[in-house]
Amino acid sequence: MFRHFISFATIAAASFIINESAAQQLSFQGLQVAPVSVVPPATTGLNEVFVFPYTEGATAIFTAAEPGQTISWQRFSSLGGGYAEPVASTQNGLESTLQKLEGDMGYIITAGSKSYYYWVTDYSNHRLWFADLNLNAAESDCSTSWLEVDGQGPRITYYSITGVPQTLSRELQLTQLWPMMKPRQTICRLSRPSHWKVST
Repeated sequence: MFRHFISFATIAAASFIINESAAQQLSFQGLQVAPVSVVPPATTGLNEVFVFPYTEGATAIFTAAEPGQTISWQRFSSLGGGYAEPVASTQNGLESTLQKLEGDMGYIITAGSKSYYYWVTDYSNHRLWFADLNLNAAESDCSTSWLEVDGQGPRITYYSITGVPQTLSRELQLTQLWPMMKPRQTICRLSRPSHWKVST
């Protein structure tokens, strides 16, 4: 069991949060919710990791930096980029479109003489489930409260271009409704490894 120290008793929600940034050359269509972008360590060889709520129906569009560049796509699994296989795409001018984007796969996009490396995560395969949330009255007092949370979720693993497994960290943001505070004001942020089977 582990515990998180919280200075208020009433918790309204917990949200999955990853730092967002905009991709300059790769965009997506077909979903109501945009993917979250994560900048991975340089040692992975990846330009970016995208976390989708789900990838079904998603289309990827790569825009070349210069006219006349031929764009090709390859896909790789946990084996790494050395085992990448070509995937069909269509090109119209500067834009190349991949109609069927698969989750939990890596992609190598080559435009002219330059290649770009991405990993696409389908979050629907890695959901975090909460079973229970309780106040530990025995260890709480008038000024502080201890919360005990039961939950579990699989590790969110992605792979470098050499096939080395990496883990995306989950960050949980706790918000509350409190008479003296604005609704949904953040009161603390929890960071845990991505593999959960916990009693908090």
